[in-house]
Amino acid sequence: MCWCTGRALASPYATARPGIFAVGDVRSGSVKRVASGVGEGSVVVQSLHRFLQPGIA
Repeated sequence: MCWCTGRALASPYATARPGIFAVGDVRSGSVKRVASGVGEGSVVVQSLHRFLQPGIA
């Protein structure tokens, strides 16, 4: 949920700025561990593909 618009975001890692995703320590509510940050990064790749090529992914 975007704090500035109150609307749901396309990905739990999306930010209010289109095409910007937050993972690891910079994400609100993260557990501040390297392994979880790496895992989040691998998950957000799918969202990046959908953002860059919306009709394909």
